[in-house]
Amino acid sequence: KPLYEIIIRELSQLIVHPGARDIFYSISMGESIEKVAGRHRITYDRALQIYNSHLRGLKVRKNVLATYRKHIIDARFQSLADKSKNIKPFVQKYRKE
Repeated sequence: KPLYEIIIRELSQLIVHPGARDIFYSISMGESIEKVAGRHRITYDRALQIYNSHLRGLKVRKNVLATYRKHIIDARFQSLADKSKNIKPFVQKYRKE
């Protein structure tokens, strides 16, 4: 799954109220505010207010998401590098045969 979706899903789990969680997740994933508001039977302004409130509450800013994303990507590349180090002796062994 795309990294952004994973991050948003994890952040949304920090929101206790299921309705607010869905609003935050849906809007963050690109669903229109109008559609989300209709599904929850609230006004467009109220949906936006709930979203912004939780965005501030989670202290999520573009640079925080970017930093978090970078750390995850760096960790993933390090994990892959570590795995390739463990595989190299086997690859070299079979190349010699």
